[in-house]
Amino acid sequence: MGLKETLTGGRGRGWEHERASKRLELAIPVQLKIGSDAPEARRLRDVSLNGAFVAGPCEGAELGEPAILRFEGYPEVCPAFALFGHVCRIEPTGVAIEIDRGQSDKETLDRFRTLVLHYLRHRPILNELAPRFYEGRCRECGWIGRVAGRAPTCARCGGKVGPVRTS
Repeated sequence: MGLKETLTGGRGRGWEHERASKRLELAIPVQLKIGSDAPEARRLRDVSLNGAFVAGPCEGAELGEPAILRFEGYPEVCPAFALFGHVCRIEPTGVAIEIDRGQSDKETLDRFRTLVLHYLRHRPILNELAPRFYEGRCRECGWIGRVAGRAPTCARCGGKVGPVRTS
């Protein structure tokens, strides 16, 4: 694969299908708010420097509609933050959000980059720790994150946490 393909994520497809940056498969928990709808707990399917694909159908979402992705952050890596963007693609399996760099300040974009790199660098370690740690959802506030198997409590409100159901 040449430099152009590496940077754009394109693999011999036509110009109209090439990307501004490469996508990386990474299931990060987020809160998604589209337009005036209430925020919903979701998971990213993949991310790039320019946006993210959020898994799960989004009934009523329209192209160009404003969106907010809220990330919980990660202890000692980065605090919680929100990215502003808009819906740029709708599929039955989810919705693509393009980051609006005009609304998202440099500090927030740096946090996004830091969090993505943290998950990418620690994915094998987190997978090895699966018996002791798991991805949980707070029953009280809806927070999603990694918790210890012995004492699963919410990092946001201290409530009880149960396993996230993936289907």
